[in-house]
Amino acid sequence: MTSVRSGFDDLVTGARNVDFWAFMAHHEVKQRYRRSYLGPFWVTITTGIMVGAIGTIYGGMIGSDAARYVPHLAVSFVLWSFISQSILEGCHMFLEAGGAMRQMKTPRSTFLYKTLYRNVLLLLHNAVVILAVFLLFGVLPGWPLVLLPFGLVLLFANIAWMVLVSGILCARFRDVPPIIMSALQLLFFATPVLWMPEALPPHLSLIMLNPFFHLIAVVRDPLLGHWPDMVSVAICAAMAVFGWIGALGLLSRTRKRIVFWV
Repeated sequence: MTSVRSGFDDLVTGARNVDFWAFMAHHEVKQRYRRSYLGPFWVTITTGIMVGAIGTIYGGMIGSDAARYVPHLAVSFVLWSFISQSILEGCHMFLEAGGAMRQMKTPRSTFLYKTLYRNVLLLLHNAVVILAVFLLFGVLPGWPLVLLPFGLVLLFANIAWMVLVSGILCARFRDVPPIIMSALQLLFFATPVLWMPEALPPHLSLIMLNPFFHLIAVVRDPLLGHWPDMVSVAICAAMAVFGWIGALGLLSRTRKRIVFWV
C-alpha cells in the first residue's frame, strides 16, 4: 500500500484544485474554437456528418437494418471518439504542461483532471448526435437505462487510469505516442463500432478479448435498451481495480521525475 500512497495523495490533492483545472479546460475549449460562431458544436456537426455518411454508405454495403445499425453506430462512434481522443490527449498532457510544472508546485493529477474534463465536455456535445438519432429512429431504451450511470462510472474509471499511464509513459519515452496512435487505429477496426457484435463469425470471437469492446458495451447496451452482459461488467470492474493499482504505483514512483522529463 505504501507504493501507491503518494500517488493516491496526489490524486486527492489534484481533485481539490477543481477551480483551476475546470477553468483551464473551459479556457482551452474556448481557445480552440475562438472566432467561431458555433464553437464546440462544430464537433457535434462533424460527428453527425460522420455518423450519417457511414450509416448510409457502410450500412447499405453490409445490408443492415438502418433502424438497428444507425443507433448502434451513433452510440459506438461517440464513445470511441471520447475514448481515443482522451488517450491521445493524455499522451501529451505532461509534455504540454512542462512550463506550468516548472513555474508552480501543483499535483501532477491536476493535468489528468483537466484532460478528462475537457473531453467530457466534448462528449456532452457529441451526445446531441445520439439524441437526434434516437429521436429519428424512435429508440426507447426502457428499464435498462437505469444502469447507464453505472456503465459510465466504469467507463470513466478505466479511461482515467489509461490517460494517466499514457501521459507518464509518453513523457518518459517519446516513441510511445506514435505507438499508441497506431494501436488505437488498429483497435478501432477490432472494436464493434462500424460493425455489430452479432455479425462476427465464431472463429473470430477472440476479438472480444479487446477491452474497449467491453468498455463501450457497458454504456451502449443500456442506451440501446439491452441489459449489460455481466461478463463485460466484471471485466470492466476488474480492469478499473487493477489498472488503478498499477497507475497509482507508477505515479508514486515518477511524480517527482516528470518535470525533468518534459
